[in-house]
Amino acid sequence: MIALHRIFSRSGRLPPWLVLSMAFGLAAPSSAVAEVDLPAIPVLPPLQQFDALLERPLFVADRQPHEAQAESTAAATAAVVRERWRLTGILLAGQAPRALLRQRNGTSHRVLEPGMHLDEGWVLAEIRAGSVVLQAGEQQVEIPLREPRATAPANRSDNGTGAAASQPDAPQPKEVPNE
Repeated sequence: MIALHRIFSRSGRLPPWLVLSMAFGLAAPSSAVAEVDLPAIPVLPPLQQFDALLERPLFVADRQPHEAQAESTAAATAAVVRERWRLTGILLAGQAPRALLRQRNGTSHRVLEPGMHLDEGWVLAEIRAGSVVLQAGEQQVEIPLREPRATAPANRSDNGTGAAASQPDAPQPKEVPNE
């Protein structure tokens, strides 16, 4: 049998005659093919066998599930998701709509399509023209593209300088003589 390193051409590819002969089973290097015995895949028990673990949690002192606590945690996480993430854009062109989300602290951003996971179990359920809907279990939260302002815009004074009328300590513009 011909050594493999002598068969390779200078370009690093096998010659076409060897590829065709190997494809039709006419030639195969004996050292290149090795049979490996794989272990059998174990048969797993049915999932119903593990229901007791859900009914009696291991790491809870009274071994009772706390469903009310889980619901309040989910409600808290809805507010956390709204505070943590900001919708910065919506792409409706192309095959699939996409939502652009950025963390408010600026450390991360995501481009999501419907059905993709965002954070801590929240999934992008729907993309609308001006908002997105995130869902975690039965709970949904809508994040708008344009958020309402925290304060009202400043009132302009009558002289057109742009200084706020409600701010008496604001510096006033000075006249500079032309020389």
